[in-house]
Amino acid sequence: MRNIFIVLVTLIIVSCSNSEQKTNQNVDVKRDEKLCFLITDGLKHEDSTSLNIHIQDTLVTGEFNYIPYEKDAAIGTISGVIKDSIIECVYTYSQEGEEFKENQIWKLKGDKILMKSAPAILDEQGNIAYDSSKYDFNIILNKIDCKASN
Repeated sequence: MRNIFIVLVTLIIVSCSNSEQKTNQNVDVKRDEKLCFLITDGLKHEDSTSLNIHIQDTLVTGEFNYIPYEKDAAIGTISGVIKDSIIECVYTYSQEGEEFKENQIWKLKGDKILMKSAPAILDEQGNIAYDSSKYDFNIILNKIDCKASN
């Protein structure tokens, strides 16, 4: 009887120990990373579109700039959330002396980030909004070293 008791106590201790190890392995790791992306266009690559983001847990902040050569640039910030590889954010930017806001959806995919573009409409507050269900991810920026973008 005593041997059975010792075996049961040993099994309980081992079982609890294994349970603690499994619990510790399932603890969520907080995400904290900076990512930078760039694409250049034009005959001499004089137009640039850049996105620099900071992901902290599920929050995303950063800068998104569209700078065409000798044309009005759109310079601004993004603020939003990420779930899996999809970033939903608001882009607040200045262009031609006016400030605008628009909703954007980005998708991280390997060494690229893709932006979903869609027809623009004005919402009740006068901000630009998109019906993202009508278009697919069709603007692609390549990942670069963030030190190179500063």
